[in-house]
Amino acid sequence: MTTQTTALDAYRARAAAIHIKLTRLQQLADTLSFTRSKFHLLRGIVKFPG
Repeated sequence: MTTQTTALDAYRARAAAIHIKLTRLQQLADTLSFTRSKFHLLRGIVKFPG
C-alpha cells in the first residue's frame, strides 16, 4: 500500500508540474500574440525603415 501511495503521489506531483509548465507556456504565447498584434497596429501608424 505504501508503494502504491508513493507512486500515486509521484504521479500527481508530475502532473501538477506539467500543468504549471503548460500554463506558463500559454501565458508566454498570449504575451507574444499581444506583442505581435501591437506591432502590427503600430506598423500601420508608424513607418518603419525597410
